[in-house]
Amino acid sequence: MDVLGYAEIDLFALAVLVLVMVNLRRRSADTYDAQTGVFFYMVLTSCVLLLLDMASWLVDRRPGSLARALNYAVNLVYMSANPLLGLLWGLYVDYEIYRDRRKTHKIMLPFLVIAAAILCIELSSPLTQWGFYVDAQNAYHRGLLSFWVVVGYYAYFLYTLIAVIRHRKVLPKKTFTPMLVAVFPLILGGVFQGLFYGLPLIWPCYTISILIILFNIQNNQLYTDHLTGLYNRKHLEHYLGGWLKNRKGRGVLAGVMLDLNDFKKINDRWGHETGDRALVEAASILKATFRRKDLICRYGGDEFIVILQVRDRQDMLLAVKRLKQTEMQAKLDRNLPYNIRFSIGYDILTSDMDIPQFIERIDNLMYSDKRRAKLGQI
Repeated sequence: MDVLGYAEIDLFALAVLVLVMVNLRRRSADTYDAQTGVFFYMVLTSCVLLLLDMASWLVDRRPGSLARALNYAVNLVYMSANPLLGLLWGLYVDYEIYRDRRKTHKIMLPFLVIAAAILCIELSSPLTQWGFYVDAQNAYHRGLLSFWVVVGYYAYFLYTLIAVIRHRKVLPKKTFTPMLVAVFPLILGGVFQGLFYGLPLIWPCYTISILIILFNIQNNQLYTDHLTGLYNRKHLEHYLGGWLKNRKGRGVLAGVMLDLNDFKKINDRWGHETGDRALVEAASILKATFRRKDLICRYGGDEFIVILQVRDRQDMLLAVKRLKQTEMQAKLDRNLPYNIRFSIGYDILTSDMDIPQFIERIDNLMYSDKRRAKLGQI
């Protein structure tokens, strides 16, 4: 393929990625979170690397000392910056799995070690020819250690593939499927381009992977409450509707309805910003209490609902007991000017109930609990 053919393929991929960036930047501030920010910088890095890739094809095999110097310079920056793409990809997927920045930070050290090793190989290439070299005809060639550099690049993507598969039982299907599928175009493009040098597959394949993740982000934002990071009411209805259609052989479903006590007083006394922080604290207590496979939703305002698949009623009661223990521990651990306390209603979905009746049932039980709390009976 000639230089024009390579440029056309890169330009097409670049145009798609620029449109993705524009789409992300047009999102309002209330839907732009840290994870979307990582994705944005991943796409931005891709655009820069694509421009460098095009520049490398344009100067490759061109006569003159200036062209040769540019060939070295462009490839030096391009090859040295490539690990950043894998690092951002790994961070994005890791956060998608764990939803915990502290846990995600733990993978930074091995990720940075790989990036540092690749950087050393590439930066030394003009002297050692380890990463690449440019011959007397100004033609780019792979270096002595280029195979291991590629292994380093794909270690990031292989890590994400293994992590997604390992957590398949706890990841929602709508998250697991796109995260799994997104890695394959990348790996296949890299393998084929590695086997058939000069075949420009990596960037078209990478662009497909980016689009898959974009669709996943948009889907998540439809079903996620931005403030707390919990699922929203729309996802609750979708989940319960699907469960009801396929309830045979799926065990027992329990529901826990919760209302944050004295939320209006928190808003009135400390302001709505503090009220928002109280909702986030409440969400963190629920996340710390319930299992990853349990569905935790912000139902609306200061109300939350948790849907659990349990063996029996005793299983549900143990979950409620854990919640009360976590609530008490949070009071001791968190230095807050207010208390995070819930009124709770819970029950099992029986065969004679439909979903609206079930929600109404646990909602009424929750309000009964709230009334008893106000009367000082608990």
